[in-house]
Amino acid sequence: MRSSDGGIPVQILDREFLVACSEEEKDDVVASAKFVNDKIDEIRRGSRIIGSDRLVVLAALNLANDLLHVKAERDHYAQSMDRLVSLQNRIESVLSEME
Repeated sequence: MRSSDGGIPVQILDREFLVACSEEEKDDVVASAKFVNDKIDEIRRGSRIIGSDRLVVLAALNLANDLLHVKAERDHYAQSMDRLVSLQNRIESVLSEME
């Protein structure tokens, strides 16, 4: 459901926000808002923090930390794949010289 100004309504911290996006992005925006709201609720349940500003900052820090870990894992995977391709090329080169 779109509002008249073209924004997608999402709920975060029991508040509604209108987020401008294309129709193709709608599902991602809604899923992202739910993900952020779930992270805030997780922090709220696990701590005595009451202020919404603090909850949002802690949620942002947690999500950024998770993202950085995923990025580091992806970079490590890419480096491993590069090494494997290099090793495969060396093996193929040696095998072709043996023929």
